[in-house]
Amino acid sequence: MSSKKITAVCAGLVGMAALVAFPAGAGAATFSNQNTISIGASSVANTYPSNIDVSGLTGPITKARATLFGITGTGTNRMQVLLVGPGGQSVVLMRSACGDVANGYTLGFDDAAATTLPNVGNCNGLSGTFKPSDFDPADNSFTAPAPAKPYGSTMSVFNATQPNGTWRLFIEDDIFGGIDFHTVGGGWSLDLDTAAPPANAATIPVAKKKCAKRNGAKRKPGAKKKCRKKKKK
Repeated sequence: MSSKKITAVCAGLVGMAALVAFPAGAGAATFSNQNTISIGASSVANTYPSNIDVSGLTGPITKARATLFGITGTGTNRMQVLLVGPGGQSVVLMRSACGDVANGYTLGFDDAAATTLPNVGNCNGLSGTFKPSDFDPADNSFTAPAPAKPYGSTMSVFNATQPNGTWRLFIEDDIFGGIDFHTVGGGWSLDLDTAAPPANAATIPVAKKKCAKRNGAKRKPGAKKKCRKKKKK
C-alpha cells in the first residue's frame, strides 16, 4: 500500500498559534483482482466487467497505470479492453493490437511508456509496459453495460478525479469468430498515485500564552482577556 506522510506547518497568528496537519494520502497504492478472465469467440468475457474496489485513498489521482497478467490464447488482435473509473472516465487499453497468438505474456499500460503495442505482428513474448493502444477508435462502442463512446486514449483521463469507488474492466471479442479462446490468467491490477489536498488540512489548536495579571485588576463576568504591552519607562 501507499507510504503515507504527514507534514506539519507552524502558523503564527495574532493572539493564537496553530499546527496545520495535512492528512495522509499522498503516494502510490496498488489494487488487484487475481481472478481469471476468459473470453470466447464473438462474446464478452465470463466476468463482464471485472471489478476492483478502491477505498482509503485521499486526494485526487495524479497518475494511473493498469496491468493485465498472463494473457494466453489466439486472436489477440480481436481482443479489445476498456478500463472505466468510478467517475465514468474511460480509456481503451488495447484494440486491434498485436497478432494472432499469445502465450502467457503480461501487459502494463502507462502514459510514460516508450511506445504502444504493435499494430500488426506477433506479440508473443512481448511482456512489458506500453502506452494505451487503440488502433481502431472508429469501431463500435463496447457491449453494454460498458459505457458508450467516446472513450479516452490515455491514462491521464483519470487525472484530477477521485480514486475511491469501483473500477471496471471490460474485455470482449471484436469480431465473430475472432477469438477461439482467450484468458487473462492472472487477472489485473491498478496502480494509483494520489495527492493529499491542502484544502482538507486539519487545524490542531495549541495552548495560548496566558496574559500577565494586572495588579489588583478584576474582570467583569463574561469579559474577555486582553493582553496589553507594557510601556517602556
